[in-house]
Amino acid sequence: MPKMLTATKVLSAARKLAGYKPAPGANKVWIADLYQVAAPYNYTLDAFKAWLLDQHKAGALELSRYDLADEPELSQASEISYLNATFHRVVAR
Repeated sequence: MPKMLTATKVLSAARKLAGYKPAPGANKVWIADLYQVAAPYNYTLDAFKAWLLDQHKAGALELSRYDLADEPELSQASEISYLNATFHRVVAR
């Protein structure tokens, strides 16, 4: 049976990254930084973002917005737009 990406795996990686590379709002991790978790499962960054949005809508994990302009490259690479919302980070809970 092929390995599957799960919200549990992503949240575990987010907690580790939050401890090593904290973003402002210490328990939040850039989506682009978390992409390393999805790459072995043959996800593109866009597919990973779509998967994260689905998981967020299902309540399996929480996405958050980042409004400051101090990390423009990470912010742009991490951006997910949905309806009137924009997300950039995963809450490491």
